[in-house]
Amino acid sequence: MRKITSLFLMSVIACGPAVDPDALPPIDETACSKDRIEADGIDSAPLTAVAPGQYLITTTYLRLPLSKKAMARFSELAGPMEAELRTNKGLVRVTTRVSTSCNTARTMTVWKSEADMMTFVTGPAHAKAMAATPEVSRGGSITTHWMDSEAGATWAKAAQSLAADNDGPIY
Repeated sequence: MRKITSLFLMSVIACGPAVDPDALPPIDETACSKDRIEADGIDSAPLTAVAPGQYLITTTYLRLPLSKKAMARFSELAGPMEAELRTNKGLVRVTTRVSTSCNTARTMTVWKSEADMMTFVTGPAHAKAMAATPEVSRGGSITTHWMDSEAGATWAKAAQSLAADNDGPIY
């Protein structure tokens, strides 16, 4: 029995660790942070011009888990949330950015008012997504917002605002 066990262990060691079919490739965490926009990010919509004015701008940095199951859950939650978002009368602009090199998702929304944003935040699809945060975040995800003119609705400003926010909710 001892010899069989030793042979089994030697063969496992020789073959290496088992591959998890649900796992995504590892990432270089040192190259990924809330304050650095990922070069490989793909935007859902271009950052089109916003009419001059003062707006509430929000941004989210979500560090997605490195699993196919978590990505599927994220997509499952994102669809209804985006549909709910686009029906909000106070939404001026929305864009998302997804990076495969860091396995992150970002959002940027521009709102007419804080009340309009809160209507979305407290809506059923967003509430369901927030309740599922442990399933779709590997920790260190953050959301922040600021008042600004139309000129402040950029990814550079979003990264700067996330970097400065040490009090925002981290999930």
